Order: sequence, then structure tokens, then C-alpha cells
Amino acid sequence: MKSILKVTILAIIALSMSGCGSLSVDNNSVKSYKKPVVVSNDETLVYIIRESSFVGSARGLWVAHNKDVVADLSSGDYTYFKVKKGINTINLVQGKIGSHYYAIDEVSPEPIFLKFAPMSPALVKLSKDLGITYVTKYNEVKTFDEKKENDGYINGLLNLAMYPNFNMMTETNQSVIPDENHAVITFIRSSNFAEALKYTIWSDNGPLGNLEGKSYFQVKVPRGKHYFYVQGEGIYTLEANVEANKNYVIGLDVGMGWMTAYVKLNPIDLSIEKSNNEYNEWKKSCKQMKLIDPLDSNIKTRIEMALPEILKIKNNILSGEKDTAELKVEYGI
Repeated sequence: MKSILKVTILAIIALSMSGCGSLSVDNNSVKSYKKPVVVSNDETLVYIIRESSFVGSARGLWVAHNKDVVADLSSGDYTYFKVKKGINTINLVQGKIGSHYYAIDEVSPEPIFLKFAPMSPALVKLSKDLGITYVTKYNEVKTFDEKKENDGYINGLLNLAMYPNFNMMTETNQSVIPDENHAVITFIRSSNFAEALKYTIWSDNGPLGNLEGKSYFQVKVPRGKHYFYVQGEGIYTLEANVEANKNYVIGLDVGMGWMTAYVKLNPIDLSIEKSNNEYNEWKKSCKQMKLIDPLDSNIKTRIEMALPEILKIKNNILSGEKDTAELKVEYGI
């Protein structure tokens, strides 16, 4: 069933990205373009464009900036607004689910044009000339007079892997080894299902790494109890109890929910021979990644913004208001 669904999704993506909505640069439009508003030196003008397409055209699309929804786009519409220098997150919302995140943290003297195509995994940044062509041929939609709450704001804080303009991971071939005071936990995503969707794994102190399809990363942690978190349709948590000098494995499972993909952290019992053999086979087909150190300052700022949300989730676990999966001590080898 998953294979059929994956093929269907990929087919729709290919169809939508090659559809009649795509335009080529119109030099006459470029020559006559003027900024619609005055933009100061500490501001950036941002255009959000919804590609004209039959696919998905019946569904509305909200545009959000930081905590606020600022506009509602139909197929073939665009809107624009200014953002000030600082941390700026753009995302889209459908059915109260946030998606298509993009960070604009540095001031740009030129307008930024971001295009949404149905079923595409990310907003596409267009060249200035192509962006101008789109907005001169599409319908302008004004931003709301009164802003609405961005239902995807927390998702944007907790899933930094979704930003196409963030560089957080790099490939490595160096295994992490446990020692007399530490265990090693491997986080692995063994499937390519919904591979365009990436997810950030968190501990109490910050992100441990991002997982895409067919990838894994390893972290060294002190013996004892730890909590891990991942954001999909909702937040999924796992409690891990580990001993020093042992290896543990947590799988990231991705499936299709009602509106978007859901994820869960799946504890793998390495003491079971079959599970251990499966894990070793997965590793052969997966690339090993690690978190870049140091991370960019804008990413670090977002991490600081997200940590209070992580603390809220942990407090809900400790108070018994939220269930959690469990990685047991005896699962390590």
C-alpha cells in the first residue's frame, strides 16, 4: 500500500511541476516593473506566488509570516508584504497544517519571489526577472487588515529540517563509539517513503540532527534517562533509559496521515537477533550524517526560540498528560 501511495504522490508531483502554470521570463514585464511600496534599508519586500494549476486548486492556501497568517491565495494569485531585518519565517497553511517553510533573516535590497507549486515539497525561490513575470501576469491579493493566528508556527520552530535554505547536516563516515560513561544512540530512517519530507530530532538541549530518507546519525549521551522529540502532524516523544558502553537504536518511521505525513520514534531492541540483523542491513543502504558545528547564528536563534516549547512538552510528559514511547535499558548491546 505504501509503495502504491508513494508512486501516486511522485506522479502527482511530476504532473504539477510540468503543468501549464509555469512561465518564462517576459522582458517587457521586467522593464516596466516598479516596486509597489517604498522599502527602507532594513526591510525586504517579499512576494508569495501560488502557481496556476488545476491540481489542488479547490483548496485555499494561507500565507503566514512568523506568528500571523497574512493572506489567502487561490490558484494564480500572489501577495506581497515587507519584513524587517531579523528572524522572519514564511510558511503556508492548509487545513491548519503548516508547510513550505522559508527563512528570511538577512535584508535583501532586491525583492524575494517565492513560488508554491501544488504537491511540491518546498517554496521555490525565483530569479528576480522570472518573479516579476509571474506577478505581472497573476492576480494580486491584498494582505489581511486583521491578522489571523498561524497554526503552523510551532511546527516551524521544531522542524528546522523543513527549511530549504538552512544547511545543518553534512556527510561523515566516522562512527561514534560508546565509553565507560556514555552510550551511543543511532537515529535512523531506513525508508525512502515521503523522502522529500525531512525531520529534526530534538533532545532537551536542542536539535541532535535532521533525518531524510535513507539516512542516520549517531549521538553520544551520558548513562541514564533522556527524552527525544520529533514534530510531524503532532509532536511525538520517546523516553530512553541507557547504560554506558552500549549501543542503542531509534528508528524514525514516516507514514501518511489525514492531511500530511505523520512520524514516530520507534525503539529498536538490538538484543533480538532479527532486529539487530535488520538494523545492520539498513545501515548498509543509508548515508551517515552529522550535525554541522558550529551552526549559523540564525539557526541558533531559532533553537533558543524553540527550547521553551520543548520544555512545555517535557513537563506534559512528567505530569502524565502526554504519553511517550520507551527505549528500555535492555534494548542496548
